[in-house]
Amino acid sequence: MDRKLFGEIIHRARKACGMTLEELAKKTQSSKGYFSGIENGKTNPPTMVFVQRLAKQLKLPEEELLLLAFVAKAPKTVRGFPAFVEFAEKVTAACREKKMIYVQSEGGALPGK
Repeated sequence: MDRKLFGEIIHRARKACGMTLEELAKKTQSSKGYFSGIENGKTNPPTMVFVQRLAKQLKLPEEELLLLAFVAKAPKTVRGFPAFVEFAEKVTAACREKKMIYVQSEGGALPGK
């Protein structure tokens, strides 16, 4: 799990809400370029407070989005630790339960409606 998954969830949720990058940026007091970087997996997920605002605007479960952001920002060294891998798998499972993402066999990592 990495920044690309977080960005894909944000992108799909934004589209599902019918918002443009500009609209989401305005509603969250950010910039279009910043969200473009997030959605393309080139920018780390934002801070906790910002993720909370984002979850509210995109109608995503706050707790799972926060955990997903945390996992996506973890340093590469930490990502190799067995305990972290197990934690990341639990976060992914929780996101699937909330229909934020689906398993690959169901069409890729997409947020649910």
